[in-house]
Amino acid sequence: MKTGTAHRANYNNWSYALSVNPFVFSVITPEESNLSMPKFLGRYCSMSHNSLKAFCDRENYFSNPEDFNDLNDSDFNLIAEECWTEENLIRLSDENSIRTYRKNIGDKNLRLELIKSFKLSSSVDLGILCTTTSPINDLLWSYYTNNRGFYLDFDLTVLCSQIDVVPIPMNYVSKLEPIELVSHLMLANLMRINIKKDIWRHEDEWRLIKFSLGRHFETTSISGNLHVGQSRMIGWPKNALKAIYLGYAFLRNFEFAQDGTFKVKDEKNIILCKFMRELVKGEYPIYQICQINFKLEPFKVEFKEIDNSGTFTQSIDYSSKPIYRSL
Repeated sequence: MKTGTAHRANYNNWSYALSVNPFVFSVITPEESNLSMPKFLGRYCSMSHNSLKAFCDRENYFSNPEDFNDLNDSDFNLIAEECWTEENLIRLSDENSIRTYRKNIGDKNLRLELIKSFKLSSSVDLGILCTTTSPINDLLWSYYTNNRGFYLDFDLTVLCSQIDVVPIPMNYVSKLEPIELVSHLMLANLMRINIKKDIWRHEDEWRLIKFSLGRHFETTSISGNLHVGQSRMIGWPKNALKAIYLGYAFLRNFEFAQDGTFKVKDEKNIILCKFMRELVKGEYPIYQICQINFKLEPFKVEFKEIDNSGTFTQSIDYSSKPIYRSL
């Protein structure tokens, strides 16, 4: 592809474009969608060891698109058969690989081998962070945290500028149809990670896409084979995090005493204690989700640790709600 050449396609009235030199993928939504770039995006996190450790290390995990829980999400079958031509595949393969394939398997099976190679490279070259626009979503609190976890609210401008990610809103459709009439296979490949069924619309998802830029991501294939590469844990700058929200059942993670203090239930759970000590520092505004008249509402909360013993107290200010963003 010549420098500056852009390949374009449409799907569900959305417009997509891809240029390679420099590598730029862009999405233009129709006016009637009323979608604009949000100021803040965040993610719901469970109380798993990995989620707690990621927060303490100030990192986010950028997933392999083949690992999503929706089987139709990022499905290669979204790319129409007509796109998988040998010509398109050769254009995205290096000459040494093609010579090796032809030598070892011959021209007859070249297309199938190139498809296999392309699908693998798509897994190891892409990292995706799934985010949403609001920390007040009843269903997402239930789905991803059982109401016991937390939500990290990021300033999108700071996050994108510091870790070089591309934010795109999800294209929700009533019926999945193959992506057709795409002049470049890589464009179709990026479009497939942007399309989901309407039944997921309530998630109001935006995806932050991270390209490996030649340094493959570590990936475990469906067959269990490990492809070693750079870590999918990507650090976020301290000033990118605007606030932390805690699920309304967050305190069920702890054991309470009669005096109202609480401590980690499992004394061996070092990472949970470390997480709480991060909250005690108060470096970011912390809000507790409360249920008021059947509605979720966040209020400012502070934590203190007693004598560095892993025993904590909590105080909620019911007069203080988030003012940095509208909810």
